[in-house]
Amino acid sequence: MLYLILNSTQVSPLRVLSRRCGDLSSQSCLKLWTNLIVLSKFATTRYNQPWITRQIKRFSRWKQRAHNIKVKKSGRECDWKRYKKLKKQCQNECRTAYSTYITEMIAPSMDSNPKKFWSFIKSKRNDKTGVAPIKDDNGFT
Repeated sequence: MLYLILNSTQVSPLRVLSRRCGDLSSQSCLKLWTNLIVLSKFATTRYNQPWITRQIKRFSRWKQRAHNIKVKKSGRECDWKRYKKLKKQCQNECRTAYSTYITEMIAPSMDSNPKKFWSFIKSKRNDKTGVAPIKDDNGFT
């Protein structure tokens, strides 16, 4: 019944639930909240690397804003220069943060935790496995 009320009203579902929960016990009210309202937050994969710092996130947002707001709309040369400058700064910050992460986290663990080191090396391999190309009599595929 409460589900039908939530779907049929123009009022916010949170407001309807908070009004209805006044009549119910705290246990059943909590059950309604958890069953009907699904809270979700999507995290971007862009910032999930362990070497991404707050400063790098800030540079990335500045760069994205410069591109989306300034460059796309105006297309002026000064906006392009600012965007390229921010892009270069962001790349340099990312590269230095990555190299310090490798030297501080991965390299010292070679002696104490070699599995961490070798799993990192294995993740960086670019070998492709699969079927080799088939050649005919002339050597073409």
